[in-house]
Amino acid sequence: MRILFTLPLAALLACGQSRSSTDCTTGTPCASGLVCNPTTRRCELSVTPSSTGGGFTGTGGGSSGTGGGQTGGGVTGGGSAGGTGGGTTADAGVPLATAWQLTLDMSPLNQPLRASCYANRPPPTSVPALPPVRLDVVLFSHPTASAIAIAIDPRAPSLVIGDAPRFDFPAAIANGVATGETTTFTGEQQVTSLGPVALSRNAIETRTNLAVFTVDRSSGRPSGTVAINARYFCGDNGPTTMNQCPRAAPFAADAAECDVTLAFTAQPIAMPAWALPQPAVPGAEAYALLLDSRFVDNALCYVSTRIPTARRSTINLRSYHALQRVTVPSGPALEIDDLVAKLGDAPTVTVDLPLETFGSQFRMTRTVTSLGPVSRGRTANETRTTSASMPFAPAGGLAESELTLNAQYSCVASGGSPMQQCPAGNSTDPLAPDAVNCSVMWNYQAFRVR
Repeated sequence: MRILFTLPLAALLACGQSRSSTDCTTGTPCASGLVCNPTTRRCELSVTPSSTGGGFTGTGGGSSGTGGGQTGGGVTGGGSAGGTGGGTTADAGVPLATAWQLTLDMSPLNQPLRASCYANRPPPTSVPALPPVRLDVVLFSHPTASAIAIAIDPRAPSLVIGDAPRFDFPAAIANGVATGETTTFTGEQQVTSLGPVALSRNAIETRTNLAVFTVDRSSGRPSGTVAINARYFCGDNGPTTMNQCPRAAPFAADAAECDVTLAFTAQPIAMPAWALPQPAVPGAEAYALLLDSRFVDNALCYVSTRIPTARRSTINLRSYHALQRVTVPSGPALEIDDLVAKLGDAPTVTVDLPLETFGSQFRMTRTVTSLGPVSRGRTANETRTTSASMPFAPAGGLAESELTLNAQYSCVASGGSPMQQCPAGNSTDPLAPDAVNCSVMWNYQAFRVR
């Protein structure tokens, strides 16, 4: 999905992007729905400290990620504390986020689209009417660093545009670029798979989503359009019919290309619950963690040590996780909402314990022991160890660094019988379904929201 989100500079002032000639305390009025912060001298959504530490109010949390941890056995670990590193001092930065609600006019989808939007059929004579869609977004901007991003409500609906590939709004888009009075967020998603599945083929299918968000505040009330483009392509994967794209009807169920433009209006809102930690710790600094959780392209993360053809590639898209700084018995720690990462064939990394101070990092380690491999009907001793570690030293409300995830698997015989042995790894006794050792490093940005 390729997304361009364009905002005039006036909108950036509402989320912390400073402009030397603008000082709301000297008579420059704030836009409708915003108030003047006498400390920062900028127009902001809220400047009234809450009873739980100041900044924007609201409870709840948002997260993204799929999958789950390994089942069975016991759990040990959870990190170890030591030192005073890891960026343990409080950050004096102000919240760098503002929230807006977009109201999308769906009327262009309430009528038949052009012929290229349909596959194996003519355009329908009528389509069901769709009501307007309300979409909450959060904008992030640092006053001095070139860090600008947007997060989108995880409850945003999928859009069906004729027979073209389904359009899903991303969780977040990073690396916005400010130019004069406008700011542009660009993102792209491309999903490659084998198919068409309905025709029992193994050709290489590629589905791409493209969108252009444009916001105009020249009239005093935000409005704009989102132009969406969805594309499908099929390429041969070998000389046999089963590895080739269909040459005659029935073809794939996806239309080759379709586009639509939806108009919207926008208004400021309180920080939505999904953008904040859950449960919130009174007085704790809260951040939006935008994680570059991209496709795992490390061959060691797969049992076959071959990177699969099916993959998802992105540009500037991020997963969204609420983060807060807390104190545990061992000292300062970080809590991250529902961060779950399936690293190829390696054990799933589930970050649901605090990352505790470990030298200059925050770290969490989990070890799970069980009998298996269950899929092979064995009762050998299996051990799966996963860890997550990251530095976290925000300055002025912004932290930028890398999150390291590691997943390891080992197997030891529990006895002398064949059922108590680990898989031998030959044609008659395949290896266990877990990769032995997998590590990835994902970039992140964390913007203070409370």
